[in-house]
Amino acid sequence: GNTRVIESNLDAMKAFLDSIGNDKFAPDSYLTKGTALTEHLALVGTDSPLCSNVLYAYMLGLFSKMAAAIGEDELAQHYGDLSVKVKEEWNQVFINAATGQTQNSSGGIQDTQASYALAIEYNVISDENRDRAAELLDQACERGYNNVPYTITTGFIGTAPLLPALTDVGKVDTAYKMFEQTEFASWLYPVTQGATSIWERWNGYTIENGFSGLNYMNSFNHYAAGAVGAWMMNDHVGITSDEEHPGFQQFILQPTLGGDFTYVNGGYDSIYGHITSNWIVNQGKLTA
Repeated sequence: GNTRVIESNLDAMKAFLDSIGNDKFAPDSYLTKGTALTEHLALVGTDSPLCSNVLYAYMLGLFSKMAAAIGEDELAQHYGDLSVKVKEEWNQVFINAATGQTQNSSGGIQDTQASYALAIEYNVISDENRDRAAELLDQACERGYNNVPYTITTGFIGTAPLLPALTDVGKVDTAYKMFEQTEFASWLYPVTQGATSIWERWNGYTIENGFSGLNYMNSFNHYAAGAVGAWMMNDHVGITSDEEHPGFQQFILQPTLGGDFTYVNGGYDSIYGHITSNWIVNQGKLTA
């Protein structure tokens, strides 16, 4: 609940958002052009403006909340309103009205795991498009990569929201199928190749091909795919913060059961002390 970091960085955050907003998609648009690196290293690419504007709308909303928290009500109203306008235009531009699929600005279908996961998890998809997006995300996960079901096709920004989005829309079985997958590409595939950490590339090293000439950009302890750790703590272990009581003064303890797991032992060291979540499941029911 400490707002000093907001006060210290408010001007910088505002300048950052304004610089994004000034790089307009079109002269009369609220959308931005986006960046070419959004879905870096994705196995199936997704349109950069589609992705970038999801995060732009999300950041505008966060900035509005932060401004309100320190009494900057005028800023909060302005950037909150702008977030709503970006979301509305995003649904008009990037959702195909006939099929409900995501598309690029030229109308080309972008039916990818990232396109739906980003829009769902960052609450940019409209209520009328949400159920259809949930089904399409589920189907994209079942298709997987290279005809291997429940493998991952997302890149640097689409991987983090993938399992949270599936869980939020009730596709828990699919989330666990993705989580427990060992074929390429998956979180456990590198483990089959000797990994003890999460890599920048799923195949940064393989037993068959070694480093495959990728040494020029091949981190073996990387945040992008490693962002699954948030889902593991919030949903798998089941420890979630309560927004009304920041800093884990109070918290929500609610594991999401699924997959082949029969037990989970986990914990989080909060500023107010250690939180433990140990659970056992039998025939789909929580027993301890």
